[in-house]
Amino acid sequence: MEKKNTHLKFAMISVAASIVLSLIIHLLHAELVMGMQYIVYLPYFALVIFNGISYSKLNNANVTFGNVFMSGFKLSAIVCGIMAAWAIALLFIFPEIKEKTMEVSRQTMQQKNTATDDQIEMGMKIVEKGFAFIFIIGTAVGYLFWGTICSLISAAVAKKNLEIPVSGDNF
Repeated sequence: MEKKNTHLKFAMISVAASIVLSLIIHLLHAELVMGMQYIVYLPYFALVIFNGISYSKLNNANVTFGNVFMSGFKLSAIVCGIMAAWAIALLFIFPEIKEKTMEVSRQTMQQKNTATDDQIEMGMKIVEKGFAFIFIIGTAVGYLFWGTICSLISAAVAKKNLEIPVSGDNF
């Protein structure tokens, strides 16, 4: 019997929520507040876990750990790809993101006082050259990594009622 899927629906909801939150955070200039950029992950975490539970429920709990995990991982892969594309779009729509991020990085390094001004300047030049790549790959890897973790959690907590068939020949 083919399993009913939920990952696409939850991926689209997650993407929409993450994009709306990222726009709100940017338009309020709140990305400079420590940790604020991570708020976009909260609905994603919840939706990956809820996807696993819903997937199990939709299939009458006739699922395995692997089935539930794979549903969450598919969701994560979809979200990862779309959010990487969104990161590219953000760099074009809001080019000031690069300057803001670079300035926050510079201030953080200066406050930590672990590098000389020359070292900070050299590091900033390197990051500036690869900023787009780092931003896009960081977004993709972040979504895929945390999605995998949440998929494991959802696979662990989703109800599973699989009965192992027993035949007289296996004794």
